[in-house]
Amino acid sequence: MTTARNFKPPMVGQIMCLSCLQTQILSSVAMSSTLDIYIGFGNRRGNDTLHWILMLATPGTDRCTWYHVTGGPTQARGYTLQIQANKRLNSFGLSGKRFISTIPASEINKIKSAAQSVPLQRCQRWTTAVLGQLEAKRLVPPGTMAEFESQIEPSRFEQSGSRDPSSGSRSGIRSGSSSGSGTGSRQSGSPRGSSGIGSRYQSSQYSLQYR
Repeated sequence: MTTARNFKPPMVGQIMCLSCLQTQILSSVAMSSTLDIYIGFGNRRGNDTLHWILMLATPGTDRCTWYHVTGGPTQARGYTLQIQANKRLNSFGLSGKRFISTIPASEINKIKSAAQSVPLQRCQRWTTAVLGQLEAKRLVPPGTMAEFESQIEPSRFEQSGSRDPSSGSRSGIRSGSSSGSGTGSRQSGSPRGSSGIGSRYQSSQYSLQYR
């Protein structure tokens, strides 16, 4: 229970603008000459498709920045692009991750540019489109987009013709910082309920619902 003695007011700047977030991200990679690109996969929730996240990590640390789209028909709200710094690379909120490539740290703005330029849509299609832009910039290996595109899971909303009214929009960008989930031992394997490229995922033995 919060009392007058232990109450702490919010820190100034706790809610950051996008430019402030970019400064934080640049500061976190200032000591590294390279960055690792991963695709993270959320935990399976019922019959919903897996949540895909583009992650940019500093080698040798468990911290990274998440670029992903949330919302849509499954959450009964519009799509939102989220750029979240200081997340855990091995978050309990992920069933697995796939290493894509290592890039020079000086190319970080190209990641942000690609993320912001792709129209908002469900996360698997958005992530695949971003990978296509990064492939065109030679930041990921040739064929990366095609490989992930072939693994996009069918959506019951697309099959029924129901689409979110915000699909295709570039609005709704949110930025922020989070410490993510706790740490723990890891094991290799496929995320629960996945197939195809799942054989190359690095999976957690824990199962916590991603949000």
